[in-house]
Parts: sequence; structure tokens; C-alpha cells
Amino acid sequence: MNLLVQIALLNWARVVMYGMLAAALYFFLLYDGGSNLIEQNGQKKEQLKVSIRQLEDTKKAIQDANRFEQEVKILQNKFERITEFMPKTLKVADLTTLIYDEASMASIRITKTDPETKSGKGDFFDTLRIKISFEGEFVNVVRFFSNLSKRKQLITFEDSSFEVVNREGNKSSVRFDGSLVGYRYTRVDDDGKDKANPK
Repeated sequence: MNLLVQIALLNWARVVMYGMLAAALYFFLLYDGGSNLIEQNGQKKEQLKVSIRQLEDTKKAIQDANRFEQEVKILQNKFERITEFMPKTLKVADLTTLIYDEASMASIRITKTDPETKSGKGDFFDTLRIKISFEGEFVNVVRFFSNLSKRKQLITFEDSSFEVVNREGNKSSVRFDGSLVGYRYTRVDDDGKDKANPK
């Protein structure tokens, strides 16, 4: 007989009894009071929190990367401006000529120039040093330093000392002793690799 016909022939007592039996089986075997859904919901919420945190971390990392890129560009521009003041072919002879030319223009007398054998090496530059001594009126010594400061070349002085050697009325002669340091830009490191454009 067909299943529907058999169900139709059942009396109400059996239908209720089968219904209660099915309900009891469902309750004890399959029903979990929604705890499975609540657990899944909690897991999904936790996964969502983790994903939101990761998204925020990623956004922050992107912002940091953009800020870093901007800072690198700023530093690169500053570096390029600094290296404009460092000739690539500077020699001690160039510094000596520079000293004598500027001394002549400022009317001071060079008493000693002595190239130092120790030269320094930086990451992207070499230093060339010349010990110098000169004398002149205070005004002319100031003019000498002023003229040097106007040159488009990075020059510094180390171990400097001034001494008044003669005073006559409003004029006083000053002696300077120290080391003039010139900077030469070096793009190539000891391995022969181009530092500015590594490949």
C-alpha cells in the first residue's frame, strides 16, 4: 500500500503517539537548543573582529609605507642638494689653489700649506685636509672666510685657532692656524659598485 494511504488509515491516537515519538527522537538526538548556532555565531563574530583588526593593521601599514615613501623622497632631495656642493673630482691641488686665490682676493698672507696624509672616507664622500696658516688684518680674514662661505662647495675647518699678532690703532693683525677640509663625492664603493644606483 501506498504510504499516504497507510497514514490516512491511522487513527488519531496512533498519529499522536508517532508524533510524540518523532518529537522525542528529534529532541534527544538532533535538538541542541540553538547552542550550535550560538557557537557558530560567536566564532563568526570572533573571525570578524580578527578580520577588522587585520584590516586596520593593513591600513596603518599602508599609511606608514606612504609616509615612509614621502620621507625618502624628501631625504633624497636633501641628499641631492648636499652632493651638489661636493665635487666628484676634487684634489688637494684644487684646495690649495682655492686657498691661494681667496687669500689673494682678501689680501691676506698664507704662511703655510701642508696637505695632510690622513683623509677620511664616509659612506658617500672622501675628505681631503690641508693644514693652513695665514696672517692678515682682522677685516681681511673675515672677508676670506666670507668668500669661502659663498662658494658652491662644501668646506669646513677643524682644529682652528686665532691669535692676535699685532695691534696698531684701529687695525689688528690676526694669525689663523687650522685644517681646511674639502669633501669629494664618491659614488663608487670599495667593491666598485655604484652606491647611488645599485643594480
